[in-house]
Amino acid sequence: MERWGEIWTSIKKNKLRTVLTGFSIAWGIFMLVVLMGVGTGLRNGTKAQFRDEAIHSVVIRSGNTSLEYQGLRPGRKIQFRNSDLEMITSDVKGIEHATARCDNWSGFPVSYKSQASSYRILGIQPEHRFVQKTDIVSGRYINEKDETEKRKVAVLDEKIKADIFGDEDPLGKWISISGIPFQVVGLFRDEGSENQSTIVYLPLATYQVAFNQQDRISRIIFTTGDKSLKETQEMVQQCIQRLSEIHHFSPEDPRAIHVTNMFEEYERITKTLSGMQLFILLIGLMTIMAGLVGVSNIMIITVKERTHEIGIRKALGATPMSIMKLVLFESLVITSFFGYIGLLFGVVVLETASKFVQGTNAVFVNPEIDFKTAVGALVFLVIAGAVAGLVPSRRAAHIKPVDAIRMN
Repeated sequence: MERWGEIWTSIKKNKLRTVLTGFSIAWGIFMLVVLMGVGTGLRNGTKAQFRDEAIHSVVIRSGNTSLEYQGLRPGRKIQFRNSDLEMITSDVKGIEHATARCDNWSGFPVSYKSQASSYRILGIQPEHRFVQKTDIVSGRYINEKDETEKRKVAVLDEKIKADIFGDEDPLGKWISISGIPFQVVGLFRDEGSENQSTIVYLPLATYQVAFNQQDRISRIIFTTGDKSLKETQEMVQQCIQRLSEIHHFSPEDPRAIHVTNMFEEYERITKTLSGMQLFILLIGLMTIMAGLVGVSNIMIITVKERTHEIGIRKALGATPMSIMKLVLFESLVITSFFGYIGLLFGVVVLETASKFVQGTNAVFVNPEIDFKTAVGALVFLVIAGAVAGLVPSRRAAHIKPVDAIRMN
């Protein structure tokens, strides 16, 4: 109790100086917590952007040539065929799941009884559920029999049910897509489609026949399992090489086909975010260190002002260690108290921000600081407070009683 009273008396004598220095510590830990939380929010947002796609996947879309090749002029449209998927799955080793897809971005009219609207229609294969993370809500997904028998079946986005079926169960019902009847066999939920158009899945073979696509496909998608980034890049190069041989375009042509290596994109973004978090951490630590220098200066001034008192204490038998403990304890109290205040306000700000961004499909999702980081910050503050008070406390411990009394 006596020690706490002495610390309180010392702080009251230097109220403004203590508050200003303490504020710099609180601000430093506040910025560290908030910036680390922002970094976590960006990382969570990145994961949310990829939650609809298999991270270990490759998407290949056709384009138009931009380079002359083998006597052929640029500007040719590259059109994928069913045989291209068969070629890739047989020639490129290491593919886990592979599927082709037909896209319709403009949308087809879909109607049921008196309700009608326009939706995006995709022709897919059963393997598509492994490359596009899809949760079946009720019913089933497209299967092999649907594909081989060219069945007129459809799997709807659950949002379409509310639009055209209301409270009615859509399973087994027949809908019309551009005047062609299809039976609803399933409902699905697509996590990544919050801000996208709603989708209707049809068997690829059925889509090609119903909408006169012959054997044309829009894109080829495959997953690479647990392959490393280097291995997936080699697989992509093999695909480009084989497709260039079949469709007669230069493998160096950047516009003939468009390849997206999801794993490569994810690694690039996460590395960038990791670098940002490291930079943020350094900024926060430097801010805290600036505050600790202020604490150290305050303690030096405090020791100087209390030199006479310290001399009397030593003359009465106080040991150098007891004098060091007194100064160190005061330094720890200042840094820990204001550091905790900064930490508390930082957590409050992150929690408030989290409520505002909760449930959105943004790139900034659920900013937070984990428990280990918070504890680590407090431990760092305690250690740093001890370091900040070390120089002043050693100076106080080496004060000679005779010299201290004479200074009065």
